[in-house]
Amino acid sequence: MKEMAKTRGETYLELAKMYLSRQDSRNAKATALEGKRLCAGPFYLSVRDRFDDLISALDWAEANPLKG
Repeated sequence: MKEMAKTRGETYLELAKMYLSRQDSRNAKATALEGKRLCAGPFYLSVRDRFDDLISALDWAEANPLKG
């Protein structure tokens, strides 16, 4: 079960990064939130920390849009 959570988490993290590279922050955030949910449970996985970092960065970008 731990390995399945890790695999799912890593897959969703890569998908979120792909969306982010395409400037699609809405799907990047949704994918990151879903990936984090799939990693929930009794297992601590470092991938959850990476989801938290990605979600925090997206939240910051939403709150501080670039002016140009």
